[in-house]
Amino acid sequence: MKNTFVDNDLGEVTVTVRRGTSRASIRRRNGRWWLILPPEADAQAVFSWIEEIKPRLLKKLPGKGLFSFDRAIIMGEGSRSPHRVTFVRSARAAASEVFASVGSSETIVHVGSGVDIEDSDVQGRISRMLAAVAYKVALYILLPRAREIAEAVGDAPAAWEISRGHHTLGRCSSRRVIALSCMCVFLTPELRDYIVCHELAHLREMNHSPRFHAICDTYLQGREKSLALALTRFPWPVDR
Repeated sequence: MKNTFVDNDLGEVTVTVRRGTSRASIRRRNGRWWLILPPEADAQAVFSWIEEIKPRLLKKLPGKGLFSFDRAIIMGEGSRSPHRVTFVRSARAAASEVFASVGSSETIVHVGSGVDIEDSDVQGRISRMLAAVAYKVALYILLPRAREIAEAVGDAPAAWEISRGHHTLGRCSSRRVIALSCMCVFLTPELRDYIVCHELAHLREMNHSPRFHAICDTYLQGREKSLALALTRFPWPVDR
């Protein structure tokens, strides 16, 4: 069973009651919020819970005005192969259409004459487009620097991979394979380095013990805590 309500801050929230679920959860996907509830959930308790976690939820929203005709988005800013994304009001697009032309170093997002680029549904569509573009360019943006850092710290994984994950930005497997999320291309250079160093530290410690953090902090020249905090405050230009 699905219902929808509108929150003054979050916007439209779709509610699904799901059997077998033991607790409430909320996630943003495709430009919308999806609230999953167990059958026995108390409505007042759920709304109180949403109000409590709302500040964290609002951080997941794309920054207002980031999808703008007068401002580009740079994927891999500061890298050897940055990728520019620009938005144009295009005669090539039908009035209600939005589509992307992806080149080697630039993507042009064509916006139809009847499309409001600030509309939440449009932002969701553009977010999905940019996530797809990010996956295409991440290999060239992320891996050269990741290999450079691995050489500097003296420890390299068995292999590097690029993942499509939006929530998990990095992962190190027991096979010593490090996967970096394509979403990392939206981060600043220092935050991309933080993700890489975090995963490289897992090659020596597969947990988050004090020893792990000491290794990671060494790789980051004593900036692990400040960079971890900066990552929680990063204004993502796409839905995560």
